[in-house]
Amino acid sequence: MRFLPVPRLPADVAWAVALVSAVALGTPTLALTQSYPSRPITMIVPFPPGGVADLPARLVAERLSASLAQTIVVDNRPGAGGTIGAKAAAGAAPDGYTLLFGGTSTLSIAPAINSTLAYDVLKSFAPVAMVATLPFVIVVNPNVPARTVQELVTYVRANPGKLNYVSAGYGTPPHLIVEFFKTIAGLDLVHVPYRGGAPSLVDVVSGEAQMAIEGTTNVLPLVREGKLRALAVTARTRLSFLPNVPTVLEAGFEQLVSESFGGIVSPAGTPVTIVKKLNEQINAAVRTPVFKARLAEIGAEPRIGTPDEFKGLIATEFHMWAEMATASGAGAGPPR
Repeated sequence: MRFLPVPRLPADVAWAVALVSAVALGTPTLALTQSYPSRPITMIVPFPPGGVADLPARLVAERLSASLAQTIVVDNRPGAGGTIGAKAAAGAAPDGYTLLFGGTSTLSIAPAINSTLAYDVLKSFAPVAMVATLPFVIVVNPNVPARTVQELVTYVRANPGKLNYVSAGYGTPPHLIVEFFKTIAGLDLVHVPYRGGAPSLVDVVSGEAQMAIEGTTNVLPLVREGKLRALAVTARTRLSFLPNVPTVLEAGFEQLVSESFGGIVSPAGTPVTIVKKLNEQINAAVRTPVFKARLAEIGAEPRIGTPDEFKGLIATEFHMWAEMATASGAGAGPPR
């Protein structure tokens, strides 16, 4: 069998053919990004309505809907420490029409303590934009005879295994922080996991459980109403909206300094131009006085940055929470 030689095209003709081919191949992506968004966008929130993640997410959705002139549908999918909603987002089409309001639980803790997750946080998502950070507050039912962290430690030690603490679910920040607190203070507390921070605090208010370390968003109204007593905040400095509540540093527990973050990610493979457009719009929203004021109302601090900066934050937090989980025995540490 003989193969005939393939005729070589003149340089100018070959260049033209290559150009046409490149344009043809890039047309679908170009058309997608230029018309984006041309239909409603779904923003998955992996926790129940009214919680720490839900409120900032709805603020973002409200502002994005106005700036993009398109409907943003908030889809709450709670459960498994936020990993159910994260899995759904990771498996969505990478076209910018499915976003995830991810945070510390879903993007740093879950992958740090569970090597069998259905998604890989560094490979399954394209970080889009940071939105907010917020510290936690150590709170107790008012009937608990403790007004400081040290008094709480003394009380728990005198009643080993008799007090319950609640969390938003296994592997969430409130769970890991209390487990770490138990380890460094030598406490015996019983964990009662829920499917979200807001529902978990109902039992602390009623007295079914005695304490929690929960985000400022959920505890602020209850503390202000006298339904919960705040003992300390996990920030390095006192909070303007809780000026009389000391920090964990003041209480002698520097190891508990921590905060939770929240931001938007999209499925891996989302066109860079769409990610850039969303990043610019979200940063613009977070910069507005109205957005900052509404975040302050729920005890959160605004955060802006590039997708790469957000990616770096996720990686840094991953290692921090993995170390905390390993030290407390609440997790297996980073996937091997």
